[in-house]
Amino acid sequence: MAALDQMLAERGAVLTKSGKVGHLILGVSEAWLDAGDQDARQRALLTAAARWAEAELGGVFAARIDRDEEGRCIVDVFVAPVHEDGRRKDGKRVVSLNKSLNVSRKRHGRMHSFAALQDSWHDYCRDNLPDGAMIERGVPKVQSGNEHVHIDHLKRKAAELDAKAAVLDKREAKVEARERTVAAATKQLQEGLLEVLRLGKSRSDSGEPGWDVPYSKPDVASLSRLVGRV
Repeated sequence: MAALDQMLAERGAVLTKSGKVGHLILGVSEAWLDAGDQDARQRALLTAAARWAEAELGGVFAARIDRDEEGRCIVDVFVAPVHEDGRRKDGKRVVSLNKSLNVSRKRHGRMHSFAALQDSWHDYCRDNLPDGAMIERGVPKVQSGNEHVHIDHLKRKAAELDAKAAVLDKREAKVEARERTVAAATKQLQEGLLEVLRLGKSRSDSGEPGWDVPYSKPDVASLSRLVGRV
């Protein structure tokens, strides 16, 4: 990635085989975003996320926010924290995400680094974003029992549901069309039978030799064949 290579070059660092690049997913509530101008707040959120990640972990080389409905409150920040490595003879620094996470965990007095990051992000939003007091810290997983689902996964699932809904809509349209066809054929058959009965009664009343057509319930199988030809 060009942005990563540029950041490493500027800081005189290298990404070793054991080095890890971090992907942070930072979010706020929709209520906060809707409380003001959305464009302005999204820009403020993107800037705040990048600045917080640089101060908390270091090595920010990319950040983005989606403009669509699903991702409008989510910022993706990519980091490759750089640290000194006294073992290297070339004097270059190395990327070490774990070292930055451990520093963050100790700084905030947390047993787990990701809980420390959540605490820190919440405090930063509260102090640096407009109406930051509206933003509440997320409930820890151990309390809520919820699994984190990335926005990209939600988008894929939404697309799958939309595709299934489209198939069901087509099927429903076909069923409704068939029902209309059956109703029209049934009406046509009933009108035909009534006309036959009317003509038979008229000729009988006039004394003319005619038809003796007693009414009987239409045969269902015959009706089905008629509908199939419509």
